Amino acid sequence: MHVSVCDADVCMHPPAPPHRHTATPPHPSPGQADVLVKYLQDFARAQEKAGKIRYNTSVLSIDRVAAAPDRVRPPFAVRVSSSGSGASDERVACTAVVMATGLDKAHVPAGVQGIEHTVGYEDLPETGESFQGQAVAVLGFGNAALETADALAPYVDYVHLVPGRKPHAAKNMLVSWESRYVGHVRAVNAALLDSYLLKSLDGFTTAVVADKSVIVPCGKGLRKVCLFDGLTEHPPTSPGSNSSWSVAVGRVSRDDAIARRLVKLIGDAGFVHLEQNTRSRVAVGLSGATDEAGEGVVVEGDVTTDATIITVSTEALHNATLVNYVAELARRGGTPYVPARGVAT
Repeated sequence: MHVSVCDADVCMHPPAPPHRHTATPPHPSPGQADVLVKYLQDFARAQEKAGKIRYNTSVLSIDRVAAAPDRVRPPFAVRVSSSGSGASDERVACTAVVMATGLDKAHVPAGVQGIEHTVGYEDLPETGESFQGQAVAVLGFGNAALETADALAPYVDYVHLVPGRKPHAAKNMLVSWESRYVGHVRAVNAALLDSYLLKSLDGFTTAVVADKSVIVPCGKGLRKVCLFDGLTEHPPTSPGSNSSWSVAVGRVSRDDAIARRLVKLIGDAGFVHLEQNTRSRVAVGLSGATDEAGEGVVVEGDVTTDATIITVSTEALHNATLVNYVAELARRGGTPYVPARGVAT
């Protein structure tokens, strides 16, 4: 298939001046939509005078015309119908057809359990002011997600960026300044990367993936939304029974009396899927310091921890009391669950 791409500034008749020559600033930011609106109004006015724009007209069909040997004849025939006085059908020949009807419905990530508890990109306000003081999860890893995160950052306490795709597709964030592809993440939308990598203010991780997570109402009065990671399906344990599902809670220290109490409460309700003891030893080193004589100093040691790895049944997440027990366990276990108002993109 051959595709011809033409800049609208030079393809229109009469030609429209480039946006950078007519607007101040020449490259407006996303928050300056009125600059683009004014440019489009000026653009449309010139095309109207030349009779190039028709209003109150419906497209009835689009047909591809067999190409002539000399390729002079336009390859498309568009049948249109005008409303109002003197309405009639007409066939218009053209060399290119642009469908600018927009999406017929919003994109909703498939396979994300509890996606109905999130706020869709199409329903988001222009600023993040309504999310003031909250921790917010943004589902997505592209320009729309980062643009949303940037809009939220001045108002929220913390922004979590969670890729919605499967793990193998989310290992690396593709950035336009490396790929040279404009569809990948652009620098203008990458403020979250700066605040995370250089300031530890916000965060993103490929270890948590939306389609391997569960989103459920939580908090006091179930007014928040929690995202739990590590969704795993377990085969039926007996003929005729259904599969079961669990989420990872994390590694909880056995010295944490509150965590042990929470595990017992969830276990007594029958929803602890796995409780596995683990012991780990981490070597600690410190170098670069010097003593009074200027000699190098190296301090070494180790830290040994006793912990319990906990996974719980997803059924516990649909209990108004137990879901908050699980959330507190996740917080104590360091699992990157998100006590947030989720945002889907």
